Amino acid sequence: MASLAAAQEAEAVIILARRRAAQARDRKNPHLAGHVTDEIAAALTLTGRAATRLLEVSGGLARLPRVLAAQHSGIIDSPRAAVFADELASLGDTDARQAAGLVLPRAGGLTTGQLRDALRKIVLSIDPEAVRRRRERARKDASVQLWEEPSGNTALAGRELPRASAIAAGATLTATARWLQARGAEGTLDQLRVLVFTASVAGQPVNTLLPDPPPTAAASPMPAPVRPVLTPAARARPTVPAALAAMAPHAAALPVPALCRRARPGRAAAGRGGPRSPGP
Repeated sequence: MASLAAAQEAEAVIILARRRAAQARDRKNPHLAGHVTDEIAAALTLTGRAATRLLEVSGGLARLPRVLAAQHSGIIDSPRAAVFADELASLGDTDARQAAGLVLPRAGGLTTGQLRDALRKIVLSIDPEAVRRRRERARKDASVQLWEEPSGNTALAGRELPRASAIAAGATLTATARWLQARGAEGTLDQLRVLVFTASVAGQPVNTLLPDPPPTAAASPMPAPVRPVLTPAARARPTVPAALAAMAPHAAALPVPALCRRARPGRAAAGRGGPRSPGP
């Protein structure tokens, strides 16, 4: 049912486009055919981009009646019908119908990728320059597009880029993402590729995506020496060096036993076999 509805929608768009083209020709007013996309968008409540795409695919199917009939009968669906319209757009009507007839019998059993490859091989065999012409024509519509994703996030994409430039840019994103990953940046490779992409476009240096280095442990300062808190009595008490210095004038004039008695009052000086003597 979906294929039938899509085929009928394409047929309605084809009829509208042909009618406006005939009116423009009869009235010698080309502007009458210049607003078909707006009419489609208003009638089907589509965005301008979606209406333009529908008109492109329908126009491609208009010259491939067998493909449109296959979609109408459910042999192929809308995505496969769109592949026929896209891949055969660079060929003339006769060659396009011939190419379609070679693939159409087995198109229902091919994925869209397989169908695209099969048609491109046939196009190259019929007109090797057709692919180049199509690529160059489409490059005139190159653009950078910004749109909202269904999730609420945003998409940013370059369209109709030169193949070599796009491949090189993709490889650079991957290499830079791996460089960040090797230096501790968190995230999957795809997440890091997105970070590199947005940073590069915004002019942000890539090294700002690196994680902050761990804080370096500061050298602990040497602790200040602890000075004992002296009471007033302790501060008045002479220290050992001061006591010895006070005794120095008397120590020179005293014999050793007497010095010992002076230094240790109240204790007997032990002489070898000598009598005990009181101190002075």
